[in-house]
Amino acid sequence: MESINFEDVCQTHDIPNIMNWQEEQLTPEEVFRHPKFKELQNSFDNNEKHPWCNSCWNSSNPRYKNLTQFEKDCDGLMIDFFCSNICNLGCRTCTPFASNRLIKDENYFKKNNLDILSVTDNFFYQKNQDSLNSLQWKWIKNNPEKISGLTLAGGEPLFIPEVLNTLQNFVDCGASKDINLQLRTNGLFLGKHKKMLSQFKGIYLHLSVDAVDELYHYIRYPGKFENFEKSYFEFIDFCDNIKDIYILSVVNALNVLNLNEVILWAENRLQFVEIIPQFRGIGIKSMSEELLQIALDRSIHPTLSKLINKSLEKIKPNKKKMLKEITYFDRSRKQNFNDYLDRNLIEWLNEDM
Repeated sequence: MESINFEDVCQTHDIPNIMNWQEEQLTPEEVFRHPKFKELQNSFDNNEKHPWCNSCWNSSNPRYKNLTQFEKDCDGLMIDFFCSNICNLGCRTCTPFASNRLIKDENYFKKNNLDILSVTDNFFYQKNQDSLNSLQWKWIKNNPEKISGLTLAGGEPLFIPEVLNTLQNFVDCGASKDINLQLRTNGLFLGKHKKMLSQFKGIYLHLSVDAVDELYHYIRYPGKFENFEKSYFEFIDFCDNIKDIYILSVVNALNVLNLNEVILWAENRLQFVEIIPQFRGIGIKSMSEELLQIALDRSIHPTLSKLINKSLEKIKPNKKKMLKEITYFDRSRKQNFNDYLDRNLIEWLNEDM
């Protein structure tokens, strides 16, 4: 089994170039003949933990320590590809590098002299990228018969015409029946493309769901939870090739007091990751100890409780910074946090205003 990730594990994180690639332009086949990957493969064969893989070895996420269902089901080449930042949503937890929908907010911030970089700890940035014109993407398009598993991320891969056209071509040429397709998606287009997706050997979903109902709209603007549910269940009911569903919530100050609603909706498929950077305005470490303790007391999920407990040990309450990040986006989107957030958080934010 061979696997290559053409982009960072976290698409919105400036992770170091751990393998020290020097602008090489290689096809997947050339990558696996490269001495660097031979070195990794030899370490694996010898049951050695190569330092290039420390990010996963040191992670607390069990998915990085064990084979996922997708990895178990693929018996050949697996490719993990970051398609583009083209996205239909502008989530408050995201960055223009991963969603071009946030460029509208970015332009508003610049026009009104709102320093979004300081309140997000320099996370709100753009990065030049042209993945869909790369040598690697062209190889993927022309060699579907050589691919056992394909993971697509964005942006929103099901919102990008070039990606949709390529997947449809895989269906039309018959290659899709031998390809396991894993999607990192917001799920809002699953129903629309259910017929095409049903033609792949297996479908594996990494869904992003940070809230339900109106809070979903506030965080994952301009998405609506009812539209997500309709698309998701329409897809689930139609497709019989779904092999795995993994739902991820980004834990932040806007949703940490309401996550039980997501937990009950997602049942046993939900995992959590703390927002990055952790001390940005809407990070949970910027909340008061009292608020985080309320969140901990409410939590009905052991993983979430553990995450909150660890944050309580390192909190740096910063109401001013949190208010700035929240209200900057409120102004750009003509929203008001008083209409969406938990009453305990609202009261804390409005104290001494």
